[in-house]
Amino acid sequence: MRWIALGVLLVIASAHCGMVSAEQGVLVLKASTLEDRPLKGLVLTTMGDGGMGPPTDDLGKTRIRLGGDTRPGSPVKLLIAYSPGGKEMMFISPWNGEVIVPCFENAPNCVHPVWLTDTKNKEILRNGKALTATTERINHATLAKELEQREVLSQRQRRAVLEEQAKTIGLPPDDVDRAIRASGAQTRPASYQKGIAAIYEQRLADASRHIRASLQTADPGLFDKYVSLGWAEYRQRHYELAKEALLQAQMMRPDDRTVLEILSRVYRALKDFPNARLSMEKVVALGPATAGALYDLAIMQKNDQRLDLALRSLEKAKTISRDKDQLANIEFVIAGYLIHAGRRQEGLRRFESIKDQLGADRFAGNLAWFYAVADLEQEFFEALERALRVRTLETLLWIDQEVDINKYREHERFKALVARYPRQ
Repeated sequence: MRWIALGVLLVIASAHCGMVSAEQGVLVLKASTLEDRPLKGLVLTTMGDGGMGPPTDDLGKTRIRLGGDTRPGSPVKLLIAYSPGGKEMMFISPWNGEVIVPCFENAPNCVHPVWLTDTKNKEILRNGKALTATTERINHATLAKELEQREVLSQRQRRAVLEEQAKTIGLPPDDVDRAIRASGAQTRPASYQKGIAAIYEQRLADASRHIRASLQTADPGLFDKYVSLGWAEYRQRHYELAKEALLQAQMMRPDDRTVLEILSRVYRALKDFPNARLSMEKVVALGPATAGALYDLAIMQKNDQRLDLALRSLEKAKTISRDKDQLANIEFVIAGYLIHAGRRQEGLRRFESIKDQLGADRFAGNLAWFYAVADLEQEFFEALERALRVRTLETLLWIDQEVDINKYREHERFKALVARYPRQ
């Protein structure tokens, strides 16, 4: 009897080990519709070196073999390879198809749920989960555009983002706009949806309040909440609060480019130049090394007393960029950095050669910076006054971060100009 019992134990142990090992390196997913019904016949794949799963079964489940280096806790981007009936489908949760790999074991908590729906489905604007995904999609596209252009988008530009994203989900932009605004106007208690609706409407103090109230440690959407909160705090110039939220997001996804880009600006505003540089170096290393990323890296390198590296980054950015305004701006910053490097006359010549290509309104802050570098005080104050008038928020953010204007911070004219725009 003793040997039989031991044999039974060995069989159970072997079976258990077999089940566990069979799931190593496999992402188990359960796909559902907006109505929480299993989604059968869906084929998902992963971006990168992962595989493609078989069609989801009657329970909506499928298994995808992951790349060799993927471990629990790693982010994986899902793509729709085939949808039932060939319909056009989109992710609802997670809104961008990016999941965090759970454990590699045969256990309920190791199955990652995902929700999808058909595009052009009007229920998207009535279903809470789907409306949150839609709002996040639009806000993230707006954030990405602002990071890329280094400026706050105009109402016309924000409308263009809305129309582009509405086209992706197959619904009229005015219907999407109304649904998001209505969700933000509801009188129910603070919620994440009210918070991101407030970001959409640029009511940033309300956004921070609602998102903070929605934070829960076990929430699978915690990463997106911290990113939204960090961005809202940054836009309000609450840099320590922004840093706190973004570091929470970074702990969950250390290689997220958006988090790193915002963090680099937060660190710069806090005068933590080494970490600002390290964050942007990681963005460039993660790729793609765009002209905009190299431009931002150059600024962080220069602030961290690495002027030679900054000039090299700018020259590399010039070889990549195909945008006329961006090329002029890069050349313009090179001119200022040459003055920093003791090559004043060369810097002034290069500035004169491209000055007329810079729009007076769009580049007012840049012009103020160059005049500060060149010790042209009267021109600096004239350009700064114009920049504060026509591009208020981005100029205030720039003032908080820029070290080359430190020599003017105690000047009465500088104090008077900035005092017109008190911190909220």
